[in-house]
Amino acid sequence: MIFNKKNKNNIIIKNNIYIMLLNIIFSSIVLLSSIVMIVILLLLVPIIYHINALSIFYFNSSTDYLIIISLTTLFLVIILSSIYLIKNIKKLSLELLITKKIEETPKSDVILNPDQEILRYLDEGERRVYLLLIDSGGSLLQKDLVGLDNFSRATISRIIDKLEKKGIVEKIRHGSTNRIILKRVTR
Repeated sequence: MIFNKKNKNNIIIKNNIYIMLLNIIFSSIVLLSSIVMIVILLLLVPIIYHINALSIFYFNSSTDYLIIISLTTLFLVIILSSIYLIKNIKKLSLELLITKKIEETPKSDVILNPDQEILRYLDEGERRVYLLLIDSGGSLLQKDLVGLDNFSRATISRIIDKLEKKGIVEKIRHGSTNRIILKRVTR
């Protein structure tokens, strides 16, 4: 198999998906284990110590304070792991949606060779970003363009806005960044 930039980009996308899946699994395990710990605290501790289950909320002894602190901590862990889980599920679904859209794009819509006619109307920065997108197979994350060829974040943003106004690229929201996709340009 020939290893080129397009294959590298596909590997990076697949690795991102696997990392998101691992994050979802990890946060699910933390969430479920916290729920199990709350059940243990609320059901088993009163049984073991032969006390009324509601008596732990009366603060009769120092162990009641520890149980309340544990319950509070576990509720916080549940809330935080739920937020983290939901965030990762949204990121994964967005990544899969974008990946599906890129894969469904007909090959004729992705420009693989630089169009000399287009290059003539681009300034130096636009030309470099355009050629980087072609080298990557027609799609890159905006954050991956930052730092390449010594571009700053603001410079990349301005260049992409110019290319988008010219109808050369399409910008799709991708989490905290954008996915930049080359569009088919008609002459």
